[in-house]
Amino acid sequence: MIKFTDMQYTRPEISELEEQFHSCCVTLEKSNDLDEVLEAIRVINRLRSGFETMQAIASLRYYADLKNSFYEEERTYFDSHGPFFSKLVSTYYISLLKAPLRERLEQILGTQLFVIAESYKSTFSQDIVPYLTEENRLVTEYRKLLGTATTKFEDRTWKLNELIPLLNDKDRQTRIKGFTIKFKIFSELEEEIDDLFEKLVHVRTKISKKLGFENFIMLGYNRLKRSDYDQGLVSKFRDQVAESVVPFIKEIEDRKRSRLGLDSIKFYDEMIFFKEDPILLQKSLEDVLKAGTKLFTEMSEETKEFFTYMVDNELMDLVNRPNKVSGAFINFIRDYKAPFMFGSIHGTGSDLRTLLHEAGHGFQFYLCRDKPVPEYLAGTYEVTEIASMSMEILTEPWYHLFFTPEDSEKYKEKLILQHFQMAPYVCAVDEFQHVIYDQPELSKEERKQVWKDLEKKYLPNRDYDSNEYLLKGNFWQQQSHIFFSPFYYIDYALAHVCAMQFWKSYKNDPVKTWGDFVKLCKYGGTLSFLDLIEKTNLVSPFEKGCLPSIIMDVKNEIFNRLN
Repeated sequence: MIKFTDMQYTRPEISELEEQFHSCCVTLEKSNDLDEVLEAIRVINRLRSGFETMQAIASLRYYADLKNSFYEEERTYFDSHGPFFSKLVSTYYISLLKAPLRERLEQILGTQLFVIAESYKSTFSQDIVPYLTEENRLVTEYRKLLGTATTKFEDRTWKLNELIPLLNDKDRQTRIKGFTIKFKIFSELEEEIDDLFEKLVHVRTKISKKLGFENFIMLGYNRLKRSDYDQGLVSKFRDQVAESVVPFIKEIEDRKRSRLGLDSIKFYDEMIFFKEDPILLQKSLEDVLKAGTKLFTEMSEETKEFFTYMVDNELMDLVNRPNKVSGAFINFIRDYKAPFMFGSIHGTGSDLRTLLHEAGHGFQFYLCRDKPVPEYLAGTYEVTEIASMSMEILTEPWYHLFFTPEDSEKYKEKLILQHFQMAPYVCAVDEFQHVIYDQPELSKEERKQVWKDLEKKYLPNRDYDSNEYLLKGNFWQQQSHIFFSPFYYIDYALAHVCAMQFWKSYKNDPVKTWGDFVKLCKYGGTLSFLDLIEKTNLVSPFEKGCLPSIIMDVKNEIFNRLN
């Protein structure tokens, strides 16, 4: 294994891949020789791995420095050529489904690969390549817009990723300043973001129509490989959140208001739970990683091996610096079987959450890195988010490595209640997208009214404190998932319900629960969402009564400390 900085980058040429793909697909469709067919599949997967490896390296190096003109050009190349690669993958899936040896292949490779192939087949045709190129370009433009945006405030120039310490500061006036700057930036970008989203909605609708869908919603679900639940079940889940979680949030905020000594909770107070927030003991990224190494070394042999691998091979970029894309995510560099953690450590208590969340994703990839079927390297998004959210929670016995004993308890309470606070907002984002793509002809102002109406349903107590930009119905503009991965965001809420079940069972039987968690991670993408949670002793988030039961557990465990 070599370090990320030593990984060589070479632009892959689509034309060179086409001929090899075509030859292998012909073998798939015509051959009755099992060994020959399996070798054709291996060749295709090697070609896919090579392309996706270069794409990952180029993207990570560009996101690390948006001023890097070389990797900006390479990122543009992948935006424009990605659809042609998608065409090759689609051709492979079609050939796989037509294979005379399909039944035997399903026995060897697993049926889920063929479920994925059927779903993917519906998401692509040659006719949509120009529109996919445009969609990719618009998504990259949104990322760049937010990554490079600045504003002047009090004789200083600010960028979005510099504001996180201010947004989480214990001092209310400091938070107000941070949020004022943040939404000053967004208000200056409002028209550009509106235009970008308008173009995205229209191009995605065109793609859907050309593929034979009524609108983008079903196509969006198929892109996410959702095979065992539909928008009807998701709608019922959102209703459960509105019925059970929204009133719970009101209770939390009422008690929190009393604790903080505030007359009312404003939007800039929502993530503050204590007058003195948990303070990270570590003062540098190096110290955070040392504590993280100790945590994962003690947690289990699997996590020890994983985190040592990540640190030794420099598979993390957690330095906060100018011209770096904001946010945190995981990528997988396939040829090197290497997860890569991307984010920024700001010196706040939220750093631990970033580290553990992305480590959860990375751990799941690490356990599946040797799977020969690339579709099985990771599960669908809601499954991968179970891994990341559970890692945040199951590491509770090691919070003391990062905080004082008192702050460890505060951090636990804040983390769990933040997840609940997030759920109604997640549902608002999800329903917003359903409405927008069901009615793509809505004007920009009508879309904002849709958001305002959904805030009344899911966030009835949110107070924007006279912020004109937010009162116009613009809060959604900051939510990048809406732009780069439609309908993904609800997966966080579904995963949270599952992670909280692990949290409860870990207290009663940590050995069994850890075993179930590792099993879930090792399954990767071999099972659909509902099949996977059944095999790991979890209750479906769609099951009525699941949410009230979890809320009761939380109240019994920590809610009484809010007084």
